Amino acid sequence: SAMTAKQVADALVAYTKALCAAIDEHKGVMHSLHGDHAVATFNASARCAAHAEKGAFAAVRIAHRFGAMAL
Repeated sequence: SAMTAKQVADALVAYTKALCAAIDEHKGVMHSLHGDHAVATFNASARCAAHAEKGAFAAVRIAHRFGAMAL
């Protein structure tokens, strides 16, 4: 069935919180979120040791979190 406007808004808030939490958890910096894509960096605006690995771990965390979200 179709989602109500409130359900869509709530889902977008949950999506944004989960995305930002995963990036922050791995010491990344969220720069922008537009529609269905986000821009985050690891070691650009803030120093981050092992930034490549942390970026990859953040991506895996995001995939797991969104896989668990029923939208």
